[in-house]
Amino acid sequence: MQDNTYNFDRRELEDYLERMVELQMDLTELKKEAKASGFNPPVLNWLSTTKANSPEDGGEKVINDLFQYAIASGMPLQGIQTEPQAPVDDTQDANAPMARVTKPDSGNVMGEKRVVIPFPMKFFGEVFMGITLASGLIWLLY
Repeated sequence: MQDNTYNFDRRELEDYLERMVELQMDLTELKKEAKASGFNPPVLNWLSTTKANSPEDGGEKVINDLFQYAIASGMPLQGIQTEPQAPVDDTQDANAPMARVTKPDSGNVMGEKRVVIPFPMKFFGEVFMGITLASGLIWLLY
């Protein structure tokens, strides 16, 4: 038989629940205000979570690593000035997050211009290739 007695005060529980609901409503209102002011709520959520999960430095290391990765991958950062720095001798610290990673000379990692194929051409090209492969497979089997 199950015992339905609980080891807490009902008024204390109701107080906690009421305070939690108020905090959730305040947070929702704050997010609406931030969005109305032009801020990106998902980015603010990520940033506040990062800060909360890194109490020792407030998320500084994670955010700096993120910027280093973005710059090294050639990602354009709007509104961020990336001044060239002297090369770092990364042979000293093989565990550094950016060890042996360099920024590409062009916007493309491969150094070539990216060709964008329009959807209809890509779609019909793939259909044609599928039909060709299927025909070849049928020819081989018979």
